[in-house]
Amino acid sequence: MDSKISLTINLQNMLKEEEVKGKIKSRTQAKKIELIVVRLISMILNAAIVGGSWVAIFYVNVYQKDISTYMSQRYKWLSVVSAFIPSVCLTIINSLLPIITNLLIAVERWDYQSSVINHQIWRNFLAKEFNIIIFFLINVDMIVPINIIENSNKIVTFNDKMFPCAEVQISIEFLKIVATEVVVYLVKHPIKFFVFWLFFECKDICTSKVERIKTSSSSFKPDIDISEVSYDLYVN
Repeated sequence: MDSKISLTINLQNMLKEEEVKGKIKSRTQAKKIELIVVRLISMILNAAIVGGSWVAIFYVNVYQKDISTYMSQRYKWLSVVSAFIPSVCLTIINSLLPIITNLLIAVERWDYQSSVINHQIWRNFLAKEFNIIIFFLINVDMIVPINIIENSNKIVTFNDKMFPCAEVQISIEFLKIVATEVVVYLVKHPIKFFVFWLFFECKDICTSKVERIKTSSSSFKPDIDISEVSYDLYVN
């Protein structure tokens, strides 16, 4: 049974690969140029979105005190949440970036699935890693003797009322990121599971109704299992 399944998968992959090769050969010059332009625009847009996320992380850290003060004055119960603003901002950005990146990769219409997977891996990995690095550099600036931005004050100032030293403050900020990531993970995946379950339930209901209509309006035709035929041809 395992050999039959593996043979069927190999045959399907071979057919898909030949189909893709034929599609690539049949492309006109105008279609090739169109694909290059679409992919170039998509990559530039992706880079711009990643750059925008760095700007957002930077300004949220720089104006953290102002944002916290505003939230506390507006709603007193938000004073606790306001301490997690930078880490929440980073977590939200890291959650949204892969979704946006994967949508842009889908728009680029890469021919092979391996190309799609490679783009998803390196783009999402680099975006997340650079976001963490930016966050680290912003916070570590308070213990570096020179300013990251020339002729400016420290990006994040040391809060001597709450922390014994700057190193502890930086450690606490990274612990906040871990805590926020865990909370988002625990909340996100049950919601995601429920949405997918609801989608497939609705899809099954609609499919079953369509199948009943087709069965009632057409004569019965026996189903032919392609895997059985392929296996028999290969063995015999």
